[in-house]
Amino acid sequence: MAFVISLIVGFSVFLAGQMGFRRYALLPVLDSLRIGRLHYLLLGILVGVFFPENDSVFRPFEMVRYSLIGIILLWIGLRTGLTVDFQRLRNQDLSSVYAQILIVLATVAFTILAALASGTILYNELGLNHNLPLAIVLLTCFAISVRFPEPLFHVTTGVVTTPLLRFPVGNIAALFVLSASFPFAAENPAFYIGKMAFVGTLGFALLITGLSLGGGIALDFAFRSHRTGSRALSVAFGIVITLSGLSQATGLPALSVGFLAGAWLINTTVAKRDVIELTARANDIIEPVFFVLLGTIIGGFGGGAFFFLAPLFPLAGMMMLVRGMGRAIGLSISQTIWQIPETWREFLSMTWHPQGTLSIALSVQALYILDFRHHTFIAGLILSVFLSQTILIPLTRTSQSQSPTQN
Repeated sequence: MAFVISLIVGFSVFLAGQMGFRRYALLPVLDSLRIGRLHYLLLGILVGVFFPENDSVFRPFEMVRYSLIGIILLWIGLRTGLTVDFQRLRNQDLSSVYAQILIVLATVAFTILAALASGTILYNELGLNHNLPLAIVLLTCFAISVRFPEPLFHVTTGVVTTPLLRFPVGNIAALFVLSASFPFAAENPAFYIGKMAFVGTLGFALLITGLSLGGGIALDFAFRSHRTGSRALSVAFGIVITLSGLSQATGLPALSVGFLAGAWLINTTVAKRDVIELTARANDIIEPVFFVLLGTIIGGFGGGAFFFLAPLFPLAGMMMLVRGMGRAIGLSISQTIWQIPETWREFLSMTWHPQGTLSIALSVQALYILDFRHHTFIAGLILSVFLSQTILIPLTRTSQSQSPTQN
């Protein structure tokens, strides 16, 4: 009964919030949290807190939830891969791309040093000592990710300002690092396909590359062969589900498989416009489902993840500080070399760039490639993401916020 009441109350509050948003303009900070899907996450937490804990109800839901989140992780990786359009890269200002690469390198170095130095949080409280290299890889990829496309928050000057950094180098670098580092950091159990054995670094690299290439080719065929959007998306979802199942069975990160498949697809397909438009349309439904399911994990069993407050807030604060300092160093060097940015206000706003769905997906990927006794690690990183979405410099909005069709 409590579960049914929580559903009714949660959806009532959600609908009231939607009606209020259409009628009244939100403050920039609240609008940033809305773009970050915080309301869907809170709805999921509320459902998870009151979800029945008896095995007859929980076990079937746990199996469905685990599978669905794995499928959506591959979808998020696919969406990020679709931004790796080399034709679009040639049209970018190369100085801004180089500046972002420098920011990524500085943030990676700073994150690795901080992770190695914070043994108390990572070893004792979060239990990451059994595979620390893979945990550091995830933390590093998490730190360099940003929300994309980004909402425009600028000073009101009468002229709409365009964002300086438009190509999502941080997100691309995050999944590239995950894809390249995973074969070296994984525990390397053997996996057999018929008589073929895949084990070790080379075996994992071949599996990731083979699944991604096959998925990209299959997705290209789906979008080129079907003229109607609904049929193309249906076949594409079937391919994504298949790739996700194979990724979970082999212990591979679904984000990496989806990312490489999307990168291959966007650079080889002749139906590029259809791919981008159809996936963006479907993403507006898939992302809310992802956040609701994730909320049920955090709020599960009466909000169990929040019982471990000791490592939760230090982890979130550490990631915020490390990410900000790493980006500040990279931006300082960029300002010297390429004169980017020009003002301290732009400097601060780019240092504290908010994180988005990909950042949260990177933390959730730990459920499938690391073994945790509780979910404090994920809850702490998610808290860090939403804290980053509240730091907006400056706080005056002059243009409509973009829909988070890609993170």
